[in-house]
Amino acid sequence: MNVEKRYILRRIADEYCLVPFGSAVWDNKDIITISEAAALLYEHIQEVRGISELAELLVEKYGIDMESAVNDTREFTQYLKDNDIIRFS
Repeated sequence: MNVEKRYILRRIADEYCLVPFGSAVWDNKDIITISEAAALLYEHIQEVRGISELAELLVEKYGIDMESAVNDTREFTQYLKDNDIIRFS
């Protein structure tokens, strides 16, 4: 998975946000608010080889079961793909 260089992860007060910059500002001016868990995934999305490795981060950090972690990770990465924030390689 590759992150498109159009959004920056920022913590604003007690919320995590994906803030558009560059050409993304013209395409979509919305700031996307995400959860702490989603921010963890976004921070590491380029360092891992796939959904399972990414999901392991949720298991380690939050102690959830692997099946839930994989489902949540798939849902989040699909949302990012659908909004042109990442692309699958």
